Amino acid sequence: NRKKGHQDPEKGGSKTKSPELSSSRSPSSFRLAVIRGAGLLLLVGLLIFAFKQFSSPKKSYAVVIDAGSTGSRIHAYEFQHVGGAPKLVDELFVQLKPGLSSFAQNPDGGAKSLQPLLEKALGKIPKNFLSSTPVMIGATAGLRMLPGNQASDLLEASRKLLRADYNFKDFPDNAVSIMSGSDEGKFAWLAVNMLIGKLGSKPKATVGVIDLGG
Repeated sequence: NRKKGHQDPEKGGSKTKSPELSSSRSPSSFRLAVIRGAGLLLLVGLLIFAFKQFSSPKKSYAVVIDAGSTGSRIHAYEFQHVGGAPKLVDELFVQLKPGLSSFAQNPDGGAKSLQPLLEKALGKIPKNFLSSTPVMIGATAGLRMLPGNQASDLLEASRKLLRADYNFKDFPDNAVSIMSGSDEGKFAWLAVNMLIGKLGSKPKATVGVIDLGG
């Protein structure tokens, strides 16, 4: 955008005459031009060097809580993006007992039982990345077996806790949900094959996965 008050020379206003280049140049002015050119090249070289030395690949983080039947486990992943698929470079893993299903009669207490795990994740993820970090809670067999509304009450209490007390990226309700046994198997297969490099633009023969639960 142009600044106000600026007048394009082609659309009126006073025109300034471009200085004519002289075909002859004194030795001193020639040396000055060479020195200036060398200085400019040096500056560009330093900028390129500094960029290569101090620029870092883009990072991202993700948080997943596995709410299993015997305990809850949190995974805080750190990824780097250097073209192509993101590369997993670090992971925080913490677990605690009992699991969410142990709080069937106390959904708020169940949600609060996740706080020690979430605090560990906050220690891993830089504050300026929190609002862009997705979070997911996947409950498994323990909650699938609860009667009535006990499972849904636990999930809703967990959603409220995340939204009220933590600054993670906004998430839909189904980011905190009960996974089917089929989905558990699919995600386990994807995770294992991605981590050992069997997925990507040139996939090799993939491996099978057996989940013994618990």
